[in-house]
Amino acid sequence: MSWERDDAKLDRVRRLMAERELDAIVARAPDNVLYLTNFWGMKGYDAVVFPREGEPVLICLEASEEDAARMAWTKDVRFFRGYDETDPRPPTARTLDLAREAASAYERVGLELSLGTQASDRMVGEPTTFTEAWFHAFSGAVDATPLARE
Repeated sequence: MSWERDDAKLDRVRRLMAERELDAIVARAPDNVLYLTNFWGMKGYDAVVFPREGEPVLICLEASEEDAARMAWTKDVRFFRGYDETDPRPPTARTLDLAREAASAYERVGLELSLGTQASDRMVGEPTTFTEAWFHAFSGAVDATPLARE
């Protein structure tokens, strides 16, 4: 089921981004991905690059393609494989590659600079904790954790 796009909420986030002079937010906490895209992933490996201007990029598992088409507000969806026989790294590393690529055009990026998430207890049985590499991949990133909660 897809909810109607909540432009008032998204505009509020963009106003807060403008106040903090952020060009984009890269969010990976499942509750924030849901908040910004209306997409709830199946494993918690997903992310969104949410720009202050323009359309967001949803990054999700290839196996979630139908769910993303049905639920997500954003039309730019980039997929990665959960298991890739040519890439032994964990799925979060492939998420990071796509997020860095999608965010490369933005100068000032905000991240959730905490591993905390309201949804962590719902992602059971999978190692969905993002590694230190995630936090160091975006040079000069600032903490955007509060933006979806203000």
